Amino acid sequence: MSDETITPAPNIVTWPTDDEAQQAFEEYCAAVGKVCHAWNYEKLGQLFARFSPADTQIALNVWYFKFNDRWQRDELRKAVDAVSSWPNSTAKDDVIWLLDRADELAEDRNNTIQAPCCLYVGGRGDGGSVMGPAYLGSFTQRYVKRHAHVRK
Repeated sequence: MSDETITPAPNIVTWPTDDEAQQAFEEYCAAVGKVCHAWNYEKLGQLFARFSPADTQIALNVWYFKFNDRWQRDELRKAVDAVSSWPNSTAKDDVIWLLDRADELAEDRNNTIQAPCCLYVGGRGDGGSVMGPAYLGSFTQRYVKRHAHVRK
């Protein structure tokens, strides 16, 4: 054994260039945009108009009256419950299943599109920078635990 103290090598992180930061931001925006596009409430609005006893245009006015996805899902659920005749034996269950899945995904979707973002210098696996959500406090801990499988 030697009496020498081993000093670890410093971890030098290089700040990204403006182009690298812009690229990371564009990748982040594209990913958030994909989440928004996948949510596609237009299809649920069409279902609401189909199941509503009102004229299609009036039903769509009701659908967009309050642009709140939870309220819209609740209104669609009420419209589905009011339908007395279905085209087949599984149609109602299929729509309820769709609404249940949307309910389950809503919090993650909202957290994704409403989170502030920041540039994590050296945060990518290869030492590069990556844009990601910036969460504070216990919310950060819940997010990291829930999304640990996403990290690379």
